[in-house]
Amino acid sequence: MIAPCDIAIVCIYMAAIFLAGLYFGRHMKSTTDYFLASRAMPWYWIMVSVWTTNIGMVHGYLAHGGAAYNWGLVHCHME
Repeated sequence: MIAPCDIAIVCIYMAAIFLAGLYFGRHMKSTTDYFLASRAMPWYWIMVSVWTTNIGMVHGYLAHGGAAYNWGLVHCHME
């Protein structure tokens, strides 16, 4: 069963992401502004974004999910 505090945390998170999208979306004039951050983003933020996207999706969800399916949850807890 899902606890009410878990639902509240998810709702607060989704509202914060939505409000951040509205705030930062006001400055977007074209698709170049969206995809390239108006060419104003420093290299280290781009590096962190690529690294977290790669590690978060492939390593976290796919690799650990497959390992948990094959060898049980013990393997995922070890990681």
